Amino acid sequence: MLYFILKLTMKLKSKVYNIRTTLFTILILTIITESLAQSDNEEESIKRNNIVLTIGHALIPTGEEPGDSKNLTTVPTWALSYEYRFSPGFILGLKSELEMSNYIIVDDEGTALERDYPISLTLYAGFTILKGWCLYAGPGIEFERDKNLYTATVGTLYEFELPGDWSLVPEMSYTLKGGHTGAYAIGLGVCKSF
Repeated sequence: MLYFILKLTMKLKSKVYNIRTTLFTILILTIITESLAQSDNEEESIKRNNIVLTIGHALIPTGEEPGDSKNLTTVPTWALSYEYRFSPGFILGLKSELEMSNYIIVDDEGTALERDYPISLTLYAGFTILKGWCLYAGPGIEFERDKNLYTATVGTLYEFELPGDWSLVPEMSYTLKGGHTGAYAIGLGVCKSF
């Protein structure tokens, strides 16, 4: 008798479990469908192209200015970016950046590399994680007359919308330069969407 009661209880628990699983699946599918419908509505109204002009500063922990013995350099920067927005959550961009100074970095072998007003180009992909907040990453190259360096950049930005398809865009990033040194950067950009 006890065996039959346990077996019946197990069957009921199994059915309750199946009903809970089914209801949970329906709830998740409803939420996903609703969010996709909202993103389709948002996608119709988004501006696909962005031009961003940014002014900032880069901090290079292993850099030094000629004639100076400290191992920390701050460099003013100007950047111009073009972004294409595939959807509200995904962008692809190209950023050119000019570092407005000359400084020296030391590579892994101890060789000093002089960087004289280097210009970098970075191709990046960005993902919106919250409305207005984006994480981005991508490879690039830093051009300088003596030696070009490959770069890898990761960063985050937040877009404060202004009237007339304009935005104010503060950002922070980290760039690894040729595997030798890194640069931490902060900047404030002005964006025009069209």
